[in-house]
Amino acid sequence: MARYTGFQSVLRSVLGKHVDEGFRLDVSDDHVLVLYHGDDRVAIFNQTTATATIIRDTCQEWLSHQI
Repeated sequence: MARYTGFQSVLRSVLGKHVDEGFRLDVSDDHVLVLYHGDDRVAIFNQTTATATIIRDTCQEWLSHQI
């Protein structure tokens, strides 16, 4: 079970296994999440409409194009 230790822990839990693949989510302001893979900006999400599924699917799509 995930344990809440702050907002960053929530972002890490949303990414799931993708954290180990080099993805991270940063908060750029009150309503925007930015997805990075290493130093590459992958996507920008609205916090109120982004879901874990959308973010994970975006990670998968990014990885599939990195071959």
